[in-house]
Order: sequence, then C-alpha cells, then structure tokens
Amino acid sequence: MAGDDYLLDNQRVEAGERFDALASLFNASTCRHMDDLGLASGWRVWEVGAGGPSVPAWIAVRTGGPVLATDLNTVWLHGLSQSIEV
Repeated sequence: MAGDDYLLDNQRVEAGERFDALASLFNASTCRHMDDLGLASGWRVWEVGAGGPSVPAWIAVRTGGPVLATDLNTVWLHGLSQSIEV
C-alpha cells in the first residue's frame, strides 16, 4: 500500500481532528483499563503508538511521570509537559 493510501496516516491534516474524536470515544475506557491494572504515582510508562497527546498527558498526570511517548510520526506529540519524553 502506498503511503498516501493509508487511511489513518498521522501526517494528514485531519489527523488532529481524528485524535480528538478518538479521545472523546475511547479515553474513558482506556484510562479505566490502566487504572484497573494499578497505574499509580511513581510508575514509569512507555506509551507505544501514542498518536495524539491525550493519553500520554493523562498518564503523566496520573503517575507524576516520566512517560515515554513514541509513534512513527511524533508531530502531534510536541509541546507536552516536561515529564513526557517524545
């Protein structure tokens, strides 16, 4: 598949809107699952395939950091708190 054929390409202009929509739909259950796993203050977390900033930001607040947020394209992850390394 050519790079411009990928439906969820993070380089597309509308990716930010998609991340916002996905956060509205799924962040509550994502955060609930992490809480159920025992996520707590002092944890060090690696967010693989972060995409947008909402989950890494929530993790950083919940744990106090540090959080490592990675993705193939990290353009949407810049400007987060200092406790989040991209």
